[in-house]
Amino acid sequence: MVLLTLLYTALGVYVVMGILVFWILTNNIFIWRSKDYEIPFEGTKKGWLPKGIRYWRCDNPNHVGDRWVVLLHSWGRNSARMVERGQIYWDRGYSLILLDAWSHGQSKYKRTTTALWFAEHAHDVVQKEGIPPPIVHGLSFGAIAATVYAANFPVRALVAEALMNNVKDMMFGFLRYMKIPTSLFGWEVILLLKSGFPWEKVNPSNNLPMVKAPIFLIHGENDKMFPVDIHFSRNTLLLKEDDVSWVVKNSPHSKMCRYPGYREKVEEFLTRVEESWLVYERPSE
Repeated sequence: MVLLTLLYTALGVYVVMGILVFWILTNNIFIWRSKDYEIPFEGTKKGWLPKGIRYWRCDNPNHVGDRWVVLLHSWGRNSARMVERGQIYWDRGYSLILLDAWSHGQSKYKRTTTALWFAEHAHDVVQKEGIPPPIVHGLSFGAIAATVYAANFPVRALVAEALMNNVKDMMFGFLRYMKIPTSLFGWEVILLLKSGFPWEKVNPSNNLPMVKAPIFLIHGENDKMFPVDIHFSRNTLLLKEDDVSWVVKNSPHSKMCRYPGYREKVEEFLTRVEESWLVYERPSE
């Protein structure tokens, strides 16, 4: 009887853990983080998509030409995460669009959320606000969305920080990062990959070769979530001859902007983009 009780207890714990792992893989486990934040740029106005997406339009009083950038935050964070990066653009005369993904920040909670939908919602905001093709700059989860955006909609350039290469390695890597045994729960990754969702539209391994615009990939040397040799190295093989990549020495995942040389490297890339200032349309089918 005792053995049977222990068996049922272990099974119950495993089922609960399985549900938690599924949630971790498909939604924002940090939903409890504060939604009480502001975007500090002058001229900022809140907007709302009927789908439940909160966004901010920041009209720069020193706006230059058609300079716009869309900033896409990382997993479990919100648009406030992109303010420090947005300041670089702001100082160069860019106006900004920031938005929170479903289940993040001030946007609506959904049972699942994906980078594909984040990219589509970003484009919906651009169309609604009637702004010209922007630079898209994303971090981690936002970098995946930014790459989807740049592969499918007109852009000036793509800046992608801490970009994974493919969903399978990302999910298994995320489980390892969270200290979740892949031997016990790896089947959930396989199940998700066979769920019928169009993961091929999310994979940077598919999208990077479709991006005609200039690309700047930035990655932390000590990124344990998306290791350089698994993700960054593979992504650099997909770049065009004139694209740029940079491994930030000693940086962990998603903290590259805090390390020496970050602003200078981004500004150097922007100067090159601004000198040509072309609009790169969606690749032909």
